Amino acid sequence: MNMQQENDYIDLGVLLIDFWKGIKKFWYIFIILMALGIGAMWGYRYVTYVPMYQASASFTVKTIDDMLDNEVNTAYGFFYDKNTADQIEKTFPYILGSGILQKQLCKELGTTYVNGTVTAQVIEDSNLVTLSARSSNQEDAKKILDAVIVVYPQVAEYVLGEIEFEFLNEPELQEAPINRPNVKKDLAMGGLAGVALGI
Repeated sequence: MNMQQENDYIDLGVLLIDFWKGIKKFWYIFIILMALGIGAMWGYRYVTYVPMYQASASFTVKTIDDMLDNEVNTAYGFFYDKNTADQIEKTFPYILGSGILQKQLCKELGTTYVNGTVTAQVIEDSNLVTLSARSSNQEDAKKILDAVIVVYPQVAEYVLGEIEFEFLNEPELQEAPINRPNVKKDLAMGGLAGVALGI
């Protein structure tokens, strides 16, 4: 029984020494696997990376009723009517994703599909909206944003009535992709994966 226990006993000190000897003897395997990991990660990013471009604009949304309301601050166009502000906040994203708007958008662009996505961020309790269009094609991102600005008031008229956009920031296209890969991080991950495999 004691003999069995001695055979099953593992000396961690000896194990670590043997492990270190193995690393010194086969160090080149770590280098090779590290290089392979870095190369694999670089190749993966090269093959799968698709640059995405974004165009955006910030504006306030005003309805005819709000334009006639003396409580509206005409300098900035913010709503002081909470009910109207809530309506904008709830309906703007919904209308943006509706099938009707998508059809009108395709018609405005002269295409059978929209080569990108459109999102809106509505500031709570206000009519301030930031509208963004993203696409893998730089020119399409700007075209989609411009088309949404034209089409949206037409579609939203059935829900919100006649509306008007008052721009704080004119539609602007970012020249550089918004999803640039972090090369250093990717290569480090590939290298660490190689080392882990070597261990």
